[in-house]
Amino acid sequence: MTTFRKASTAVLAGALLLTMSQTSWASEPMKMLPMPDYPYPAVNEKDSQALAAEPSISREQAIAKAKAYLSVPESYSLQSVTLYSNRKLDGETVPQWHLYFHQQVKENYFSTINVTIDGMNGRLTSFYKSSNDPERQPGFPLKISYGQAKEVADAWMEQHGAVNVQELRFDKRQEATFRTPLNGNYVYQLRYDRLIDGIPFPQDGISIGVNGNGEMISYTNQWTSDIEFEKLSTPIGLEEANRRLRETAELELTYYLPYGGSRAERTPRIGYSLKNTALDAATGHVWNQGSGGAEQLNMRRPLTDKPLAALPKEGEPLTKQQAIDIVTSVFSVVKNVELEDASYQEYTDPVTGKSETSWQLRWKQPRPEAVGGDSDSFIWASVNGKTGELLSFNQDSATRDVDSMTEKVTLAEAEAKAIELVKKLAPAYTDQLVLDNQLRQEIPAYKEQRMSYWPVVFVRMIDGVRASYDRVQVNIDRQTGEVTNFGVSFSSAAFPAKKPEIISEAQARELLLSRQPIELMHVIEHRSTDAMEPSAELKTKLLYAPAREKTGEPYYLDAQSGQWVSVKTGEDVYFEPVKSQDIEGHWAQAELQLMLDYGALDVKEGLVQPDQLIKRGEIIKMLVVAANAGRPIEPFRSDRAGTFSDVTKESVYFKYVENAIDRGFLDRGDTFNPDASITREQLAELIVRALGLKELSKHDAIFNSQFTDIDKLKERGSIAIVVGLGIMSTSDGAFVPADKVTRAQAATAFHRYLQQREQFSSPKPHY
Repeated sequence: MTTFRKASTAVLAGALLLTMSQTSWASEPMKMLPMPDYPYPAVNEKDSQALAAEPSISREQAIAKAKAYLSVPESYSLQSVTLYSNRKLDGETVPQWHLYFHQQVKENYFSTINVTIDGMNGRLTSFYKSSNDPERQPGFPLKISYGQAKEVADAWMEQHGAVNVQELRFDKRQEATFRTPLNGNYVYQLRYDRLIDGIPFPQDGISIGVNGNGEMISYTNQWTSDIEFEKLSTPIGLEEANRRLRETAELELTYYLPYGGSRAERTPRIGYSLKNTALDAATGHVWNQGSGGAEQLNMRRPLTDKPLAALPKEGEPLTKQQAIDIVTSVFSVVKNVELEDASYQEYTDPVTGKSETSWQLRWKQPRPEAVGGDSDSFIWASVNGKTGELLSFNQDSATRDVDSMTEKVTLAEAEAKAIELVKKLAPAYTDQLVLDNQLRQEIPAYKEQRMSYWPVVFVRMIDGVRASYDRVQVNIDRQTGEVTNFGVSFSSAAFPAKKPEIISEAQARELLLSRQPIELMHVIEHRSTDAMEPSAELKTKLLYAPAREKTGEPYYLDAQSGQWVSVKTGEDVYFEPVKSQDIEGHWAQAELQLMLDYGALDVKEGLVQPDQLIKRGEIIKMLVVAANAGRPIEPFRSDRAGTFSDVTKESVYFKYVENAIDRGFLDRGDTFNPDASITREQLAELIVRALGLKELSKHDAIFNSQFTDIDKLKERGSIAIVVGLGIMSTSDGAFVPADKVTRAQAATAFHRYLQQREQFSSPKPHY
């Protein structure tokens, strides 16, 4: 189970965690020392003239401003300075100063600060701090809450006057979906959107990071100038926009395949998603800024009513010559070209256990001077090693001046050629392949005008349901009509031939729109002119569009159950706290709630039964969820056999028990007894294993032996460790090792463990 929610008390922050290229120039000659990787904006070759512009802010002024903004300590030294060109949304090229400060002790970098200063106005564009200071390592509980982190960010912006705070709106959606983190390196991510006359422009704004110690460690300011914001005297109202969306919002059905998590079999799961949910605030009509209209998405008809051939069967592995002949039979361009490389590859999917083979081929030929000079060009192709299917073909596109290019092949001609090629190379799927213009809709018109080829895409649809991300793409040269690229991507999943019973579109639309409420906002309208020209006009469009919650991962609506599902793991997603009727007012309420938040405890018929004995299977589930910090468990191979005879693949505890075996939390044996209870002594040993102190615990003589029931203790070292660290306690000096553990006691022990575990999780640096 995955949950997205606002967390309970910050003091429980980690109670479950049981284990631990661009153009630049300098203002003066200087020695450039090694620098860490840094995400500089890309600079296009057309910027050569813009790069000649001198910044208004000198090197010395930039350094002074950086030190003033961030109060850079005297112990930091300036390691490097770079002046580079940053192209903004409005096409303007602006010089930026990037400064790198570091604190070094002996040969080690202690702490670093990266700062970017606008070369024209001296404004702070961004900064990022990192530290290896052993005295400032993260710990639990986090010292500040989400609200306190926002106070830190607000105070900093007010002090430095980054922008007029009246022009900003804090994004409350992030706080609403926040849940207590399960690792001490957590950074609160705070977002402030730019406001234009009270209307948000989410493209611009300020992003700030504050760590759990209350230190502001990152800042980014995206602020576009020279932009024309649309003004409407009478836009349609929010209520009317919502009404129209509920009537017109287009839905799409898709078979989703989880690509992470613990599902050994990646079973397709059918889900609803919204398409084209933006409304023009002036007209109330669906808005689409691409080259095609929304109505074209409904014209999805397969290439043929029936497949043109049966699915290819696997045979003996192909020889190299057979693979070459297959490519040559389709693309004659390789007949008289030198074959430079041929390799045979085999791959076995670690989850499904299915094997795939292919031939990877590469040809080399001189590039004609008329289209690119004296360098070589290459052609690549791959062929299925057992079925002989052509999987991909790609050849270098000719280098041309797109400004002077004469288009000789129309889009309709390119689509017709691509259809014939697909019928030839994927005949078994022609009844499921649909010509789709979605890719071109996502390409701004000004970019499409500069493309040297037409991208023609076919998506796989089975009884009206899109088959995951299965697709075929063909690129056709707009001048020669040649195929420059062919690629097929089909999963091996067993999709249903017929669509299953699902909830109605009306019900799905209501659920989706309630999860993704709309608001009036400014959105950049793509220009028909060349975006690389600084003189190109930049305008916005007023739209009603979804302000979707930021959950950290994508999700969809299960079309059968109406439940939210993680695209990544295929597990159910819960946005609100999991509630239990029987923990309100309990002495361990906070600890139990945290377990519920991360799915480490289950609620049955609204109850947790905190004072009931916890099962061995449940305690291992808690441990593994905690050790993974809430992240999904890596999938096992399909042929993974259960270690214990009583925990088979069908068991709800299988993935947790096997993961615990792999991590050394459990020893191998014949049976596990998942439904049996667990003693205090067994819990102590489990926690010590999670700490990585099992070997140390074997040295009984070095530990406290003042337990009144010491003769009953088999794991004296483990018990001494957990008692000494305050994770478990005694009663009148007795540990009572044979007593059984309740759910509340287990949750409390894990929480106490969290407060101690940082010193054992990883070694601290020493300088």
